[in-house]
Amino acid sequence: MGIKDELKMENLGGDKNYIIVSNPGAGKTEQAINHIINSKQAGLKVIAEPYKALAKEVYERICDKDTPLKAAISTGDYKEEVDINKVDIIVVTYEKLLFLLASGKIDKIDKVVIDEFQHLGSENRGTVVEQILIYLHSLSVEPGVMLLSATVRNVEQVAAWLNSISKKGYEIRDDKRNRANVEIKIIDGFSEGRYGRDKYAEILKIIARHPGEQGLIFSHSKAKAMGLVAYINKKTTDLDDEVDDYCECVKENWAFHTSGLMKDERELVERKFKDGEIKVISCTPTLAAGVNLPADYVIVADVTTAMC
Repeated sequence: MGIKDELKMENLGGDKNYIIVSNPGAGKTEQAINHIINSKQAGLKVIAEPYKALAKEVYERICDKDTPLKAAISTGDYKEEVDINKVDIIVVTYEKLLFLLASGKIDKIDKVVIDEFQHLGSENRGTVVEQILIYLHSLSVEPGVMLLSATVRNVEQVAAWLNSISKKGYEIRDDKRNRANVEIKIIDGFSEGRYGRDKYAEILKIIARHPGEQGLIFSHSKAKAMGLVAYINKKTTDLDDEVDDYCECVKENWAFHTSGLMKDERELVERKFKDGEIKVISCTPTLAAGVNLPADYVIVADVTTAMC
């Protein structure tokens, strides 16, 4: 489902800040990239992402654009220092942006996009996002700020707080009418028994209630994520052999997605899921950190993680 006309960046005025709320996969980030690239105003353009993986993905998408603007990425992973004065667009993590603002390394900013801003309400990242917003709205020349999210719920409360610290104020563009209705099922005790096969039948019953729909199944280990696909596809019942025919799994409309796959294989799964060719992905939590895949239902097959 694409982003609605009233939420499209080209239909947003330039004198306000915006909170954009729309479904996962609706194209918010891509719209924001194009909006920043097409900005005629002087000043640095900034895109802030919660995770390094997301920052890298956005940076690569900008590099693929036909634009004379020079882009850079700064996430703390790179030894070389980015000269802010020599770039037009910089993609950063939340923590890197906070450091740049607090240290006074950037002050003349044209536009800032804060992606996945629902982290404002999280216990671990909330204070970072809050400080970023306070710094931005304390600058002598307030930049245009766009906050993007698919899951924030208390958007009116957030806007009220933002309007109290912003000179320009914020306008909400919330696609409530098309908000995704995702069923989430938590199956406790999946880890019990050898490879948790006593829970496979329960997972299959949930999937059977969603014919033709797409779902994500989260397991805490690569072995369980792969083992579920092997079980469903009846390839093997011995996880010592794992899954020896990965392409066959994809062809059967099921696939697993773990850090053990090559980058090209992960991208293949993600692309085929977005295109509707893959109906179910059995995955580890790494999929949730940095990959934006809209789903009709989500199964959390483990609520605990082994620490060793």
